[in-house]
Amino acid sequence: VDPLRIFGSGALVATVPADALDDCLEDLADAGAEAAEIGTVQGLEGGEPELLLDGESITDPIEDDLYPLWEAADADD
Repeated sequence: VDPLRIFGSGALVATVPADALDDCLEDLADAGAEAAEIGTVQGLEGGEPELLLDGESITDPIEDDLYPLWEAADADD
């Protein structure tokens, strides 16, 4: 199973205004949650937004590799 294609239980990716980043990271640390800045959002000059992951352009929603298991479990109910 590709670990980059599994939804993280309890994981969160959030966009935070740059001027609130330090306070946000501090608040999360105070709450015992590990957090890190992983990137920035930059303005686009027209066109569609693009997600790059290790140089690969991601254009379709990423489907969790475990999704078929959840579908099978739902079908059994």
